[in-house]
Amino acid sequence: MVFLERLLGSSTLSSFQRPGFVWLWLSLTANGFTNTIAAVTFGWLALEITGSPVAVGTILAVRNVPRLLFAVPIGALSDRMDRRRMLQGINLFGAALALSATGLAFTGNLTFIGLLVVAFLEGTFDAAETTLGRAFIYDLVGRDEAINGMALEQLANRAVGAAGAVGAGVLLAFYGASAPFISMMVGFVVAASALSMIPRSLRVASVDIARTEFAIGSAERTSPEVPTVVSSRRTTNRLDLKNFAVSLRGFTVLWRNRAVLLLAVIGAAAEAFAFSSDALLPSFSRDILMVGEIGLGNMVAIRQVGGVAALLILASLSARVRPGKLIFWVCGLFSFSLIAFAGSASYNLSLFLMLWIGVAWASVDLLLPKLVQDRVPDSERGAAVGIWNLSRGAGPLGSLEVGVIAGSLGAPIAQIMNAGAFLVVVAVAALLQRNPRWRIFGGEKPAS
Repeated sequence: MVFLERLLGSSTLSSFQRPGFVWLWLSLTANGFTNTIAAVTFGWLALEITGSPVAVGTILAVRNVPRLLFAVPIGALSDRMDRRRMLQGINLFGAALALSATGLAFTGNLTFIGLLVVAFLEGTFDAAETTLGRAFIYDLVGRDEAINGMALEQLANRAVGAAGAVGAGVLLAFYGASAPFISMMVGFVVAASALSMIPRSLRVASVDIARTEFAIGSAERTSPEVPTVVSSRRTTNRLDLKNFAVSLRGFTVLWRNRAVLLLAVIGAAAEAFAFSSDALLPSFSRDILMVGEIGLGNMVAIRQVGGVAALLILASLSARVRPGKLIFWVCGLFSFSLIAFAGSASYNLSLFLMLWIGVAWASVDLLLPKLVQDRVPDSERGAAVGIWNLSRGAGPLGSLEVGVIAGSLGAPIAQIMNAGAFLVVVAVAALLQRNPRWRIFGGEKPAS
């Protein structure tokens, strides 16, 4: 750690000075490793079992469905419960799931239907882990360090993601279908074990705050006297009917909070119109730039370099970053870079533009979950992150839409149309900042 501080600067690693963060970081890093292995394994096994590319698309779509169904309820539930316990619970669930899949694969009983079920359940884990992880980072490091903490988590995920992808390929090639599931099980156990090292005082701090705010808010609606202290014992950590109702109430944040709604729209537009450009890269590589598979790999690698650079810069400058204003600049950069890339006939220019696309890509993915938590009281941060996660569900629809347009009009036109649509959404969102009800930056954190 001392070597890294000298290399990157102490401000870049400042979140590691917060008690408990290193264990959460290790847990989420292990989860990033398992998620990458899962993505590679599901796609390959679907193709091996059925021989159909359609099956690959189906398995990836099914894996994304739980995000649409469960992200918001899980986030809202975490506002009333211990997020550390919930994260640990879903990791143990993931370990049991991976063990079951290992048994099916080892005995040769893993059918395509079985793979669909496993993919859906693993997608449920992914939806929960993404939502709970972002909210718990904010719990441990606070509002001012949230960008730093999330950037460090994403940097680790990018590093282990590359290792996980390579590892999954090697395991599938040399040891068969059961080996990746065994490695996933180990990753889940490591993640759950790391969470148990977080001091108990930190585990319950966030849930006590949320319970206090929730109880005070309820008292304001029912009694003229507002309590100044609310005991955490008044609410249990059980998933009872009251907490289940609270989990569904998380959806109401969308229409009660215009800023969160606007951020969700920006997030959905980014997924549908900007991130979906990934589906067009093979066409640009083969048909437009004519650089083949190697050129495609180089462009993806350069985009990753841009993303890492952006995360390092944001991590080191987190205390001075104004995310509410920066989000509009990086979204604009994203749109114009995609449009310029679509019009480029030069491979070198395309590589340069891909670097900036990577910068914008990583920045948008980092800033949105931070901003939605800034615009709600602490008692609704989990629900807000769930709404951001829900907006990410627009990604597969965007990939399908841009593919259809590219098939009819060509990849450059499809990318220009989508990037233009994203730019329009961002411009409208920027104009709405004149209205305080829609404002996503400035001011104090909302009270309960």
